[in-house]
Amino acid sequence: MTDQTAVDRVPIARSVRYAVRGLPELPYQYGPGTLVPSEITLTYRAAPDSQLGRVHAYVAGRIHVDGHAIPHIEPYGQHCDEGLGSWPEWLAEEARLHDPDAATVRVPATDQTALSAQFDGQSCPHCPDGHQSPTGGSQPWSAWVAAERDGDGQPVQITVARSAGAHVAESDAQWVRERLNSPAEASALTAKLKRVRDLHRETCILARGEVGRTAFRCSMCEALDAPANLVLPEPADRTAEWRAAAEFVEAMNEGCGKTACDACTTREDVADALRDTGRRLAAESAAVVPGRADDETRGETDSEDEALRAKVDEATATLRRVRALTKDWSSRVLPHSQAHRLLTEVRDALAGPRPDADAPAGGGAQQEEADRG
Repeated sequence: MTDQTAVDRVPIARSVRYAVRGLPELPYQYGPGTLVPSEITLTYRAAPDSQLGRVHAYVAGRIHVDGHAIPHIEPYGQHCDEGLGSWPEWLAEEARLHDPDAATVRVPATDQTALSAQFDGQSCPHCPDGHQSPTGGSQPWSAWVAAERDGDGQPVQITVARSAGAHVAESDAQWVRERLNSPAEASALTAKLKRVRDLHRETCILARGEVGRTAFRCSMCEALDAPANLVLPEPADRTAEWRAAAEFVEAMNEGCGKTACDACTTREDVADALRDTGRRLAAESAAVVPGRADDETRGETDSEDEALRAKVDEATATLRRVRALTKDWSSRVLPHSQAHRLLTEVRDALAGPRPDADAPAGGGAQQEEADRG
């Protein structure tokens, strides 16, 4: 028996997606609280659909309940159909603003006031309508940097928005990134970086002094303190690289707020292991005194030094992988199961005693098992 289900194929005339800030909250359709819009997707069908009408909106954002944001990995969203008459007036105005069938494209005054003054007098190399300034012509646009930063101090998200939503392209975002990474442009971001720095220090356990006196320094704090150098340089030596990765893991140890979270508990264990390993490496480094007179003592020192370098290399290799995979911890993107597995691996790699230089292969694991016993 053949399937008699009717299939409707409705051509799409236009679809536009853009980020927003400061719009009114929406009552959340699927639960308590309100939806604070952060992104809007408008879809215009070539002809009205018998059930859904001609215009569809998808509003994504964060859920707030009793004035408090609900933590979650991805933004929530809800759909709006059934004609503009049933939509909130501000959302209907957004739909009219981008409607390809509208006689003229209207640019609200709020879009003009939100444009960044640092882009005045600059021409947009990617704009096909040929306007002379990003703050003028038929397609004025603005750009801003999200507060979240990754482990290298780079913005997690750069938002480029056009008031008429015509061509928000990756090339535009790349153009903004190049400006952000240019020392000549960095001075214009001082105020934004101060807000980012203040936000980071509210959660950085090193900046708040929660770990007491420690040799670790927060590379994120240092990068945000130097607005002329937005890209964190690679450390000059392997030990510095290890420490940079170590304190980055510590900086992410603020937890997710969930009760009995294995990943967060493991983060605390890893922070303890990192502190202990740092003290041990510092003590071992101080104990390695090169240039002793007799050959026998120098040979022992060389063996200790070689074992220390091997331990630093092992920790560096492990933490390099963790640093690459944990850049999204601050935005809660990394699944807890994956975080738990990675952090357990780091804890096991760092928490054991330093292998004896004269022990045969595998002796370190046997010695570690004996110590545990």
